[in-house]
Amino acid sequence: MEDPDLQNQGNQILSILLGKPETSSQISFKEFSDPSDMVTFNFKDNKIFYSSKQILANASVYFMRRFFGPNAKYDDDTIIFDDVTSENFNIFMNHIYHPTRVITETNLEIILPLAFTVLNLLIKCERYLLDTEKLFVDEKKEYAEKYDLEWLLSACNNFKEAASRYQ
Repeated sequence: MEDPDLQNQGNQILSILLGKPETSSQISFKEFSDPSDMVTFNFKDNKIFYSSKQILANASVYFMRRFFGPNAKYDDDTIIFDDVTSENFNIFMNHIYHPTRVITETNLEIILPLAFTVLNLLIKCERYLLDTEKLFVDEKKEYAEKYDLEWLLSACNNFKEAASRYQ
């Protein structure tokens, strides 16, 4: 990790997870760089990403179970992606490490297929779809059905039902 802001945010999250009091505004990321806490993501284009298992587990029940659940494997340190590009995964990971990043029309198509493992990110995508005026109700309903977005599906059905009363 080369980005100092990303390191600082990751360190703050890890401090909370590890129950360590934050003594300064900047903690050295090396304090948390225990190799057993890191996971490697490999892609077809030979790019490699590294991430903290603790940060991923904090963001996702899937990763919590995979890395720390009762069936977790001690040597589960490498994940290989054949169907996700490194560019798309980078955008996805930036939303995990920077949860205040905004969902946009551009990144929605990239994030939504990956967000099923990260509930907060999935909810952010669903809220974007609920609020955006850039898509028609039928388009929103397609997203709702494809990604099992119950609030969005309900809102689309309610809108269609209400609109049919006025026709």
